[in-house]
Amino acid sequence: TGTLRLSGPLAGHRFVAVAGRPLRLEGLRGVELRAGDFLLATSLRPHSRCGVASAARALGGEGISYPSMDGTTFVWPGFLAVEGETFGLCWCRMAEGVTDCRHAQDFLVPVGEVLIQGPSLDHRFSCRSGDPCLVNLTWPSGVFSVDGLLSVAPGSSCRDAGPGVVDAPGFDGGPVAGSEVFEWPVVLAEGAEARALCWCALSPTGLGGGGNCTTSEEFVHQVGLMEIKGPSLGQRFKCEAEQPCDVAPIRGVGLENGFSVLFSAQSSCVGGAGSGGGGSDVEDVVASPALNCGAYFKGCTAAFPWQVMNVPAGDYRLCWCGLGTCNVTAGDYVLEIGRLRVTRGPRPKVALGVAQSPGFAER
Repeated sequence: TGTLRLSGPLAGHRFVAVAGRPLRLEGLRGVELRAGDFLLATSLRPHSRCGVASAARALGGEGISYPSMDGTTFVWPGFLAVEGETFGLCWCRMAEGVTDCRHAQDFLVPVGEVLIQGPSLDHRFSCRSGDPCLVNLTWPSGVFSVDGLLSVAPGSSCRDAGPGVVDAPGFDGGPVAGSEVFEWPVVLAEGAEARALCWCALSPTGLGGGGNCTTSEEFVHQVGLMEIKGPSLGQRFKCEAEQPCDVAPIRGVGLENGFSVLFSAQSSCVGGAGSGGGGSDVEDVVASPALNCGAYFKGCTAAFPWQVMNVPAGDYRLCWCGLGTCNVTAGDYVLEIGRLRVTRGPRPKVALGVAQSPGFAER
């Protein structure tokens, strides 16, 4: 008779981590755990048994952790690019001539499970330039929501967004906090077909893995895309004073008839009525509601009748309002989409009398 002593981890562990961060698990318990041990994260469907279950590659490192530094803490490469879900955990120790712990079938010892907290992926939202914007993130069944910040990247990818994602350019107030409902007071961005929604988990009580959400590296978790219906910025138009003025075509994404623009001598598009700021006494001039947005050759057109075009020559700011009812005094014209140059034609020529040639004197 004798004693058989088995070294390895205990079963039944339950870990929790958050999406968008590197997977790091601490506190594995067991007997004679060592540096160099590995963990494998596995999918629980269609098979959950270690040695048969598929590696969860989206958790980083093809699902396999780095070698543990102490046998109790395990870290995976990359970051958790998954929505909320529970994954299995299996253990392996390298043994010469037996296993190198590089394949899913090498991990035969069950350790437990890890629950990843994160919102569902592939959301699709649409907001409009100049309006408030509301986003409601859904969470997978069985996954409780956690607090985080939601930002809007300058482009269609969170990973490639760079420092701009920390500011959510064009979205008043930058990234907003919440767990399910996120709201910006106004969108000051130009029209775009797809801008990435980037989520960052804040450090919650009793849940490790969150952060301060102050760097672009913390906003790499993409949970969807947003379409911004609105005009492009930096547009240029030219009209003549005291003549009808058609500002066209106004370019953008998802534009429809009925939006409004005004031109202003103010120093910014603040939507104030009356005289322009900066020493100018030129009042803001509002166009008729836009038409022809569905017309291929004409395009979206904002018309200023000749009666309102008695203004000094110069460059004016074009300010946009996408609301159904646009109130100048309420500050609805908040987005500058470009400039309107107003010119004045040459003074009319005065007909001068021409002396008749003596040879053609009236007889």
